[in-house]
Amino acid sequence: MEGKRTKEIGEAVIEPELRICDAHHHLWDIAGDPYMTQDLLRDIGRQKVVKTVCVEAWARAQRSGWLKEPAEETAFAAADSAKYKSDTQVAAGIVGFADLMEGDGVARVIEAHFAAGRGRFRGIRVSLGSRFNDPKFIEGFKYVLEYDLTVDVSVHSQQLLELKALASRYPKVPIVINHLGMVTLRHPPGHSHATDNVDEKVRSWKIMVDSLAECPNLFMKLGGLGMDMMGAGWNKPTKPNSLELAAIMKPWFTYCIEKFGPERCMFESNFPVDKRSFPYTVYWNAAKRFSKAYSRSERDALFFGTAAKVYRLE
Repeated sequence: MEGKRTKEIGEAVIEPELRICDAHHHLWDIAGDPYMTQDLLRDIGRQKVVKTVCVEAWARAQRSGWLKEPAEETAFAAADSAKYKSDTQVAAGIVGFADLMEGDGVARVIEAHFAAGRGRFRGIRVSLGSRFNDPKFIEGFKYVLEYDLTVDVSVHSQQLLELKALASRYPKVPIVINHLGMVTLRHPPGHSHATDNVDEKVRSWKIMVDSLAECPNLFMKLGGLGMDMMGAGWNKPTKPNSLELAAIMKPWFTYCIEKFGPERCMFESNFPVDKRSFPYTVYWNAAKRFSKAYSRSERDALFFGTAAKVYRLE
């Protein structure tokens, strides 16, 4: 089956030759709210997205009653993406859900993911309620080492300190911080985002970024700005264009890149979650506009190389 690749209405793609690995998106077949491979390919349009990393949305799948076991989500992503012949290898890497708080019991879940993933299962994203210093979590984490997995985490505030201790304890495990560490924006679109004029929450976030960047096995995903929990609110009343979004990105993305380096940062669309705030092409055009000051090799790392390395896609 051919993937539908249409130009998205609105902005034209800039720098269409720049190759991209979308480091974070979701696929689901939830009644009333489907987002499947054909939808992603339609959103990608003419952007040169070579590979993607499909990340679990297990909580959403459970709430909807769509799936019963975490590995079913991996099986769906592998099977649905395999239907389409396209320039984009959708779900080239798959990150599934596994609750490390189960301790030794998580081995069964991980093995099921491998069986379902058609050779594309690469890692797990741990649950939001995980306690990284809990003995049961540590018991489960040994299977991350045993199966050579990447770990994605969605954390914020003081839990980031626990994450640093975990990363220091297991320096060989790549751990990827999702969505900028869940920074809370306080400025509406169009307002100044000068880094010397931020509230206490953002100052705390910067301190955490400084600390986490000291661990060479920690990586940062640059995205998620369209989520309501980030405080942006760009889905109402208007959506930003790529020039506006690039300006909004700048202080947050720049700070992370300064601290982690391009070789430990990767752009992510976080689609379809961020779709309510801006189109796919607008996000990648904005990332291209924002990153023009970086060298060719640095941009290749941000757009493709870091994600390909972390998720072993080359």
